[in-house]
Amino acid sequence: MIGAITEIIQMGCILLLSNDIHHAVILVSFIALPMIIINSLETAIFLTIILSTIKQEEQMRAVQTHDVLQLANETLPYFRSGLNEKSAKQTAEIILRLMQVLAVAITKKKDILTHIGAGSDHYVTSKEIITDLSKEVIQSGHLKVAHSREEI
Repeated sequence: MIGAITEIIQMGCILLLSNDIHHAVILVSFIALPMIIINSLETAIFLTIILSTIKQEEQMRAVQTHDVLQLANETLPYFRSGLNEKSAKQTAEIILRLMQVLAVAITKKKDILTHIGAGSDHYVTSKEIITDLSKEVIQSGHLKVAHSREEI
């Protein structure tokens, strides 16, 4: 509908602004119908793509919200008992399962409470943090993902 209206306005402008009304009428009668139809279809397709993208983003946010709430629901009981090696290990297992990551480490500022998953063979609980990645995460407060051994 919007595409048709804009094309009709354009055809009206051609007729109104033309010096030779006879040639303008011939031109408009020749191009009006195809341009109105094609531009209406193009506008409909474009709007459909935009609406589909918006809907997909909303669905993604809903899934992420659900995942976060599920994670909070499952881990909260362990955090209520305080942050210690046992609660950290149980929480890390839940995070590993729900977030589908390769490894999870839970630390205090300087000590590792637990590390499960990839690399757990060289992490020792209650020992000082040794990886630059862990130190960077603690300093920045943001999640980091290592994609190679060198990034750890």
